[in-house]
Amino acid sequence: MTIQVTPAARAHILKSSEAPVSLRLWLKVTGCAGFSYDLSFDNARDGDITYAFEGFAIHIPQQDAARLAELVIDCETNVTGSRMVFHNPRETARCGCGLSVELKEFA
Repeated sequence: MTIQVTPAARAHILKSSEAPVSLRLWLKVTGCAGFSYDLSFDNARDGDITYAFEGFAIHIPQQDAARLAELVIDCETNVTGSRMVFHNPRETARCGCGLSVELKEFA
């Protein structure tokens, strides 16, 4: 299992804080589709899986690891600003507003 961070996302992360940066990514149970991605500046917690990148690390709770496998984190910029975008091959649907996603379940 691995996650990828695009060059645009990496630049956005490093611009937002001084290195070394520690981020935590997890799935929050919410919304009409079931889950939302939550990415914030935070340290690793017991049981997290840590992915090290140049200048930063992303920590993922063990219980979310299978659902986030093969995730690509990107950053999109337009006239209103920048936002992190998550491309997950395990998504089966998104709600109308795009804030929550439905994910394949694993046995």
